[in-house]
Formats: sequence, structure tokens, C-alpha cells
Amino acid sequence: MKIEEPKSSQSQEEPLMSAEDRTHLLNAAETYKVIALSTAHISKEDAAALGAAAADPEENMVMKRSTGWFIKLYWEQDSNDQETKNRNRRHGVSAEIKDLLSMAANAGFQMVEFDSDADCVAGIPIFDWEDDSPELTVLTKQTLTTFEAGANYIDALIKTGFFYHFDDDPADALRHFNLGPEQIEALKHNVDQLFGIDWKTGGFDGPFHYASAK
Repeated sequence: MKIEEPKSSQSQEEPLMSAEDRTHLLNAAETYKVIALSTAHISKEDAAALGAAAADPEENMVMKRSTGWFIKLYWEQDSNDQETKNRNRRHGVSAEIKDLLSMAANAGFQMVEFDSDADCVAGIPIFDWEDDSPELTVLTKQTLTTFEAGANYIDALIKTGFFYHFDDDPADALRHFNLGPEQIEALKHNVDQLFGIDWKTGGFDGPFHYASAK
């Protein structure tokens, strides 16, 4: 008995698309303009707000990555459309970032890429992330022994959006910020010190009492 070899399916396959045809198809696809800006134009407060937006399952226009963020913009042919402008003014970020996003959308861009390697643009504010003020060091270990130091630290937590119920684990309470292990450890270290401070010197029963009065 003769067993026939299976016929090759090569003849039944459609011919491969040429490089010219593929290029033509790509040229016909939807495209949009992206502007790259340095993350130096982002304050730490806005970085926290963007981190929260990126972690929000209902916010699909902000994506966080290791070197910055992608922020997709709503855009209409009529750049004076006020409703579209309002949609680009993300909640939680500063007025400066809202204006910057609106400016980018009005210039015809449909995405802003904030990247640590991108260039700064003249005329746009630059923020020094190395500033050692209490507001910008809430995620680094500190020595908190006095009422003034503890009060300043809680004020900074509230201002930067990192405040949480101190009985909770910050890794869970602040998970939408995607904090690293060292930052979580710093928060725990600093908060533990708050309970060793004599809050009565400032007229409060403890750190919770002070925070609730803010």
C-alpha cells in the first residue's frame, strides 16, 4: 500500500505582503503628535498626584514608568473647544501642570511624555527634587523628637498626599503610589517616632489629635 505524503500548504497561502505595501498601510494608520518634556518640570506633589492617577483603574490616560509618565490628551480639531480643554485639566495636579497640559493640547499634541532624559523647555517652571525642606523629604528617614518636628512632618504628609491612618500599614494604605521598600521603611520609621513625642507641649493629645485638627 502506497502512502501519499501530505500536500504542501505553501501553494494555498496568500503571497507575502511586500515592504512597499506594508509601508503604505502604516502611512494610512492613525497617528498623533507627542511632546517630550523633562520630569524637572514636575514637582514632587504633582509626581504623587500623577502616581495616584496612573494607579486609578478608572483613569486610562496616565501611565507611569520608571523614567516618568505618559499622559494622553483629549484633542479636537477645534482647539477652542472648552469642554475638551476641561477634560485635559486632570484633577489632583497643580494649576501649573493643568495649564501645561492644556497648552500642549491647544498646540496640537495628543500626548505629553515626561521623561527624565528629555530636555527642559525655557519658560516652564523647574523643580529641584533635591530640596531638603520637610515637604519634600517625607519619604526619607528623619529624626523626629520635638513637637515642632513632628507637627512639620505631619503637615508635610498632608500637603504631599502621603498622609494615612498611622495604625495601617503604609504599604497597603499608599499602594496606589507604588512606593519602593526603602520609602515604606522610611515612613514606618518616621511615624513610629511620632508616638514618642510629647504632643502636650503643643496642646494636643497625640499625633492623631494634631492631624484631625488640621
